[in-house]
Amino acid sequence: MSFRYNFISLVYRIHFSQRLRQNSLLWKTVCAFAVRTVIQEREGLMSNVIKSRKAAVIGCGFVGSATAFTLMQSKLFSELVLLDVNREKADGEAMDISHGVPFAAPMKIYAGDYDDVADAAIIIVTAGANQKPDETRLDLVHRNVEIYKSIIPEIASRNFGGILLIVSNPVDILTYVALRLSGLPENRVIGSGTVLDTARMKYALGEHLRWTAAASIPPLWGNMVTARSRC
Repeated sequence: MSFRYNFISLVYRIHFSQRLRQNSLLWKTVCAFAVRTVIQEREGLMSNVIKSRKAAVIGCGFVGSATAFTLMQSKLFSELVLLDVNREKADGEAMDISHGVPFAAPMKIYAGDYDDVADAAIIIVTAGANQKPDETRLDLVHRNVEIYKSIIPEIASRNFGGILLIVSNPVDILTYVALRLSGLPENRVIGSGTVLDTARMKYALGEHLRWTAAASIPPLWGNMVTARSRC
């Protein structure tokens, strides 16, 4: 049963409330919102109802499977959907990770398609081409942009209402590509940024200075530069 049907039924019932009918401004406001709701649903402008404890991972490579396993351990979500161009791989990862659920918290983990992720609170995109020997992350741009052209529009076409978290490399550039391809607001398309760079620098400095890697060290800003850094 659609949101439009439920809302219009509610409006129909409260129409007979004498108190509401006496308040013409309130009644006009309710009617106006009802009409706008019908128009938005008809034009496909309304986002899906978000399930706040549902997440999805697109791309089941090393990073994607590690991300899914971490989400299972985090106990933050009760439902996790895995997508991959290789459906059998997504099925296999879903089954393997599901076997760890008894040691975490109840969670439904399964392989799905784009229709299954439309109501997720967050979609983490790790899909991308493998980096070749002597190939820089910037060299990956053209290949990964083509991959994103087959992923992001599929998400956007389903009126996705959650957050896109981009992890694929080069992450800063692909985050911008995802923003442009999705048409989502800037505050709903987020890149993992320099989290990995910062962790690597913390570890390297901790080893060099003989202190814990968790010590307070300012975050790094830039596009995957630590691979060329040496302490």
